[in-house]
Amino acid sequence: MPEDSNLTPSPTPNSPTPDSPTPDTLSSLPDSSLISSQESPANNSEQVSAPVPEIIHKIEGVLAHLWMIRTFLKHADDIQDSDEMLEIPRLLYDSIRAVEPARLRKDWREYIHRLKGKIGKLKKGSIYFAKEFQNYSVHTNFEQASLSFSAAVKSLEDLLKEISIDLL
Repeated sequence: MPEDSNLTPSPTPNSPTPDSPTPDTLSSLPDSSLISSQESPANNSEQVSAPVPEIIHKIEGVLAHLWMIRTFLKHADDIQDSDEMLEIPRLLYDSIRAVEPARLRKDWREYIHRLKGKIGKLKKGSIYFAKEFQNYSVHTNFEQASLSFSAAVKSLEDLLKEISIDLL
């Protein structure tokens, strides 16, 4: 069965899907759902609280970006004969879908736990792709996909550093 078989049809441009987080649904958590993030290395003693939905919304934006990289690579003719390169869109698919059940339940502790469990594989995948993509194509699309992949993983790492999971 293809990996996209569980996906629902695309919604019309201005209608969110029932399961999609929107700014309204993400901000509907009570204010008591706060997380800790450190401001700067120079000011480690101060803690700043941010609503969980704000961080989750940022993470979801990065994951959406990774989904588009996955889609590009999945359909890229240049890598279809390489099992190793086809592992990259599979890795992205598995990593993004791993957090979905927790997101649907609004179980942010589990969401962050699952994402933290995938970040190492995502980082290794981005490094591998950056080293190898030119062996398959020197097209600008592959170069940009590599830069985007690396930047997205770095963004996820930075966002995860802001979260203290024991306070979720």
